[in-house]
Amino acid sequence: MCVGQAGDTVAESAELELLLADQRLALGQKHPLTLMTRYHLAYARGLAGDYAGAIADYQEVLSDRIEVLGPEDRETLATRAELASCRGRSGDPAAAVAGYQEIFAVRSRVLGPDDIDTLTARSNLVYWHQQAREYDEAIAEAEELLADRTRVLGPDHPDTLLTRNNLAYLHGEAGDPAAAIAALGPLINDTLRVLGPSHVTTRMVISNYQR
Repeated sequence: MCVGQAGDTVAESAELELLLADQRLALGQKHPLTLMTRYHLAYARGLAGDYAGAIADYQEVLSDRIEVLGPEDRETLATRAELASCRGRSGDPAAAVAGYQEIFAVRSRVLGPDDIDTLTARSNLVYWHQQAREYDEAIAEAEELLADRTRVLGPDHPDTLLTRNNLAYLHGEAGDPAAAIAALGPLINDTLRVLGPSHVTTRMVISNYQR
């Protein structure tokens, strides 16, 4: 979810504040539309670098969404995910890892292991393990994610190809450049064939191979 780029965050936040004031008067603090605006406002604050404000907003939205929608609703889980990411971006990757471990477990149980949101939660878990420099855990999760995305989406899906790139990169970060190069060589051919030379993933794979 994104409400804008960093350059127009102030304007976005101002518009959201006005909308939120109107919604609170007309609909109430916990109406689903009001909750959505509050969620977008928290995201805008995080995008602007106000992590403390964003985290506080997400916590309030999460509490209200649990009350209104239930703890396992998709929007409730999306709020938990953004809260975990915001904590990670604020400098606490361990909190992000813990958050996404819980989110992945709930989404696996409620939505199923093959749901797109479940797979996204695992992808984010890989990322935050990496940010916490927990490379063994990141590689193990990435390998399982790759197997799942290959099975569910197919070997040529962009998300599958991106996961292959990320796994190769992790091997390099973990101190095994030979494994990274061995994985990236065939991946270049696959991304060129499927996505073309100008696609961002293709360029990323080539850049990682040339490092």
